[in-house]
Amino acid sequence: MARAYFERHAARLFATGAPVIGNLVRAEGSKEPSLAVRVPVRNGHGEIVQALTASTTSERIARLLRDRTVSDEWVRGIIDNNGVLVARSRDPERFVGQKGTASYLELVQRSSRAFYRDVSLDGRAVYGAFSRGPISGWAAFVAVPASVLDSAFEGSITTLVLLSLALLGVGTGGAFLASR
Repeated sequence: MARAYFERHAARLFATGAPVIGNLVRAEGSKEPSLAVRVPVRNGHGEIVQALTASTTSERIARLLRDRTVSDEWVRGIIDNNGVLVARSRDPERFVGQKGTASYLELVQRSSRAFYRDVSLDGRAVYGAFSRGPISGWAAFVAVPASVLDSAFEGSITTLVLLSLALLGVGTGGAFLASR
């Protein structure tokens, strides 16, 4: 499996001359999933003569996400070309290696970036945004629980309705007094 995987990526790299970013895989005997990044090495004539390969784990990527998290309520993550969660800022041990929700993956296939409302893998209603990379095809996303954003909006609407009712009452009372 690993050899065929490498050969496919090497063939694509030599055919296109572009870097190749692999999907998340668990190598036989490995403790955690990893991915490979391959870039072409060119000679003085611009011909590709080798492929430079670097490997990293999903935990290292998740660490970058956790270190830059804006809020504990927000979830940040990355999915690969297969729709598999490579890294996640919250509960990575529970979700890394799983496919994203069907509705999210369908949206990612249709667009290179979007805002959306969905239900996350942990069953929470969320608002999110993603952007898919042009070379890797991977998508990076951020999602915030809908309750966080909706509560502020609902509070504003409640205040507006109460203020409107109060003004309507004052206007009605004033009209009643003026009509006597």
